[in-house]
Amino acid sequence: MKISIPEEEDTNPYFPTLSHEAALVEVIERIGRMSFDQEIPKTSRVLMEQFPDHERTGDRLLSRLLETMSSSLISPTIIHGGSRNTHTAEQVRAEVTFDCRLLPGITEESFMKNVEQALSGMPAIVEIKQFTEGYEADVDKKIITLMEKALKEHDHSITSLIPFITPGSNDGKFLKPLGCDVLGFAPLHRDEPFTAIMPLIHGIDERISVTSLRFCEQVLQDVCTGYLIGDMYID
Repeated sequence: MKISIPEEEDTNPYFPTLSHEAALVEVIERIGRMSFDQEIPKTSRVLMEQFPDHERTGDRLLSRLLETMSSSLISPTIIHGGSRNTHTAEQVRAEVTFDCRLLPGITEESFMKNVEQALSGMPAIVEIKQFTEGYEADVDKKIITLMEKALKEHDHSITSLIPFITPGSNDGKFLKPLGCDVLGFAPLHRDEPFTAIMPLIHGIDERISVTSLRFCEQVLQDVCTGYLIGDMYID
């Protein structure tokens, strides 16, 4: 989403003011305070039930993860301003681009309604550059059972499989409108816990171990084989 502050007709180029930039700051503050009347996704509720004491334990990574799975996140990522800024369009004095990561169920219409209400009375032009709804898969429970079975066979310490909504972006959002449910499943070895991998994703020295790669390959092979021979339909 891009929000622009248009140039006023009586702006004096020799004695410029910072009114446009000040308006942009207010836009960012208003969008930051914006909230949605939206239920927490089922997947997020199930995960939160598994970690009811996450705030008391002080696990900052887990708390941040649960927060991203239970609220829409809108962050300003690119800001341009000034009368001589070559990055803004003609007749535009200031603009900001937001990265919007919304919960499942928020439509483009409801999103725009919230934005318009938040910016009521401001000289702002709103442009949606691209919109995709938040994604939550609805997967057959028998497939989950098959995954749990494969995991337990390769690591007897595993007791269950719990759902998760990725805080990032993935291609599942493009397939959902076509009626396809996409399930992300890439198990790692116990020596490489999720809390150690999460900070590395798209970060410095992003990596996983060869041991985890082999573990994932073995588990996925069992899942695919079980699916093809019909194990997923066995109660």
